Amino acid sequence: MNILINILLNNLISDIHMWKNRRNELIHDLIRTKYNNEDIKQIALDGYEIVKVANNKSRLVTKYLDKKKGEVYVSNWKSIRKRYGFICNK
Repeated sequence: MNILINILLNNLISDIHMWKNRRNELIHDLIRTKYNNEDIKQIALDGYEIVKVANNKSRLVTKYLDKKKGEVYVSNWKSIRKRYGFICNK
């Protein structure tokens, strides 16, 4: 599971740090000089894309964990049926 999280999150964390640094530089520049609306728009769009990727990856991890939880449930249910002689077609 740790390998899955590392694979999914390493690039995302790097993207977030790079975006945060660009945003911080822009905010500091806004205080000192006139700003370029296109730069602000691009940084906002980049942040939006990062959020979309983060949401997608978190859904993938949630689905994976739900599937694993379901497999454990089915496995436990099969052993309970076998132990106590329940008859079920599932």
